[in-house]
Amino acid sequence: MFNLDYSQFLASFWATFIAVALLIAYYYYAIIGIQALETNVDGRMLLPPNSQSLEGIRIMDEIVWPDYLSINYIIRKPPNFSNPIEYRNFTMMIKEMEKSENSLGSVATMHWVKDYLRYLANPHATKLDVIFGISGVEANGTAYMED
Repeated sequence: MFNLDYSQFLASFWATFIAVALLIAYYYYAIIGIQALETNVDGRMLLPPNSQSLEGIRIMDEIVWPDYLSINYIIRKPPNFSNPIEYRNFTMMIKEMEKSENSLGSVATMHWVKDYLRYLANPHATKLDVIFGISGVEANGTAYMED
C-alpha cells in the first residue's frame, strides 16, 4: 500500500514541482555562496605566527612581486614561423610589447622561440645552457630581438 501511494506521489505534478523548487533553491544558495567566497589564501595563512618562512613571504609580497610580476599572453592563432612575413610581424609585436611603459624590456621576455634560436646557434649546448642563455650570435648571425 505504501509503495503504491509513494510511487503515485513521485509521478504527480506536486512531486515534480517540489523537486524543481528544491533544485532552484539549491542552485540559488550555491551561487550566492560561490560569490561570497574570498580567494585570498597566501602563505601567511598556512604557517604558524612564529615561523621564519614568514619573512620570505613578506619579501616576496612587498619587494619581488610588485616589480617583477609578469604578464602572460596567450596567442590563439600563432604565426607560421617558416613564413618570413608572419615571423617578422610576430617579432615586431614582441618588440612593441617590450617597449611599453613599465616593461623590463627584452631581457625579461621569455618564450620558446628565443630558446630555440639559441639552440640553433649552438646545437651542442645542453638544455640548461639554452634555458639560462648562451651569449653570442644567434643562428642567423644576428642578436635575436635586441635593440
